[in-house]
Amino acid sequence: MRKNIFLIQSLGKLDQPSGFMRTCSLEPLALEYLESSVEEIGFNPELFFGKIDIEDLLLQIEKQRPFAVCFSVYT
Repeated sequence: MRKNIFLIQSLGKLDQPSGFMRTCSLEPLALEYLESSVEEIGFNPELFFGKIDIEDLLLQIEKQRPFAVCFSVYT
C-alpha cells in the first residue's frame, strides 16, 4: 500500500501579502519536481495549489490520513 503525501502551496492575495503565502500564480514547479520524485520511491503524492479551501483540506487530511503534509512557503 502506497502512503499518501500532501504537497501544499497556498496562494495569497496581491493586496494582502503574507510571509507564508506566494502571490504569484505561476505553477509550483518545485513541488511538481518533488511530487515526481516521491512518486518514484513509492509514495502517492497529491498536490494542492492556489486558493485552498481550508475546510476541504482538513477533511481530506482527516479522510486520507497522509503520511506527511508538506507546505511550500516563501521565506
